[in-house]
Amino acid sequence: MGNQGARTSESDRTVRAVLTQLRAMSCEQYEIGVRDSVRGVMMTRTWSAAEVEQGVPWLKHVNAQNNDIYIRPAGSLGLILVDDLVGPALDRLRQDGLAPAVVIETSPGNYQAWLRISHEPLQPELASAAARIVAERFGGDANSADWRHFGRLAGFTNRKAKHARGDRKQPYVLVHEARGSVAERAGELLTEAERRRQVAAQPGETLGPPASRTYGTAPGGTPGDAYAYYAARITARHGAADVSRLDWGVCKAIACTTLVEQAYLEQAIREGSPGLQERKVGHVEDYIARTARKVLQDSDVVAARERLAQKLTAQQSSGLTV
Repeated sequence: MGNQGARTSESDRTVRAVLTQLRAMSCEQYEIGVRDSVRGVMMTRTWSAAEVEQGVPWLKHVNAQNNDIYIRPAGSLGLILVDDLVGPALDRLRQDGLAPAVVIETSPGNYQAWLRISHEPLQPELASAAARIVAERFGGDANSADWRHFGRLAGFTNRKAKHARGDRKQPYVLVHEARGSVAERAGELLTEAERRRQVAAQPGETLGPPASRTYGTAPGGTPGDAYAYYAARITARHGAADVSRLDWGVCKAIACTTLVEQAYLEQAIREGSPGLQERKVGHVEDYIARTARKVLQDSDVVAARERLAQKLTAQQSSGLTV
């Protein structure tokens, strides 16, 4: 009976897709995310690979109830995620010695790539730095470039309304590749990531307006004005970019030059981000909060804000005004 049950399970297309992804990711523990596609609320479970397989029937049920199904390693275990890639970017990854361990097609023509860059656990800051480098070089989503971002779990449907087909059915998330091996040039990537970390930790001049305007308030009268100020600078320097990446860059510039709280960054996105309501239908506030929170957790931002705080303290101690 047990072997028959196993054969029946293996014949299930969802189970096969899940097991293919799990084997290629090769982690002992995973965090599974179940996210309401309308309210943007995420529920998480920490499961072993066997528990994920056993949980497939329940995951199918909640997926059918308009919930998206996500996965990530339970810890910084040598895997990094690069989100929002297209086919040519995948080709360049392979050509540059960074062939992904797993490629997931999240909707037709859109991909997420899990890169294994170490067999051993990594410091979260180092893994995040490596993820940012890959996202920058290959056109991935900068908002997803950190050590613990969720990716989609194959075998379930993508519940985002914009992906509904003509027959009103949602597309399945598919395993596109499942090599499972460490990227050939992972060592070089980690060396570059460590170099960036060291540079970020060094005292230095931060980007932005004059120091007299870098404490307490950002340029302009409102958070929206601050967004417009930095968006214009970024666009002038780097050209038009994906708007989500622009949101990230603007918030990072504000946070690195201004000691504002998360609520300020959230309001800056809310007031300034182009086409926000149309781009993030159904989860605008979740996207805003997540972006602002992750910017403030970014290692470069943390280091810059520590330097700003030290400078402010020194100026206040010496009786200088800011």
